[in-house]
Amino acid sequence: AYWNDFNKNGYVSDKINIHTYNDSTQESIYKDFLSKANTIEKPTPPTNPDNPNDSDVILGSDDVISKEDLNQWLD
Repeated sequence: AYWNDFNKNGYVSDKINIHTYNDSTQESIYKDFLSKANTIEKPTPPTNPDNPNDSDVILGSDDVISKEDLNQWLD
């Protein structure tokens, strides 16, 4: 399995660690999250390196994947 139940096993480094909450814990966990939400840094919009005032995103040839690669990943 690719995931780990964090509540039962604690953190496992090579798995996706899933946290589950029940009715008695979800409100306090949510309030804890809200108290920390303002510490999450907002993302910086992308800029054109040739013209920093231009915020249009430009894809270079190395940013484009082939149809074959995309289909392989989706399969």
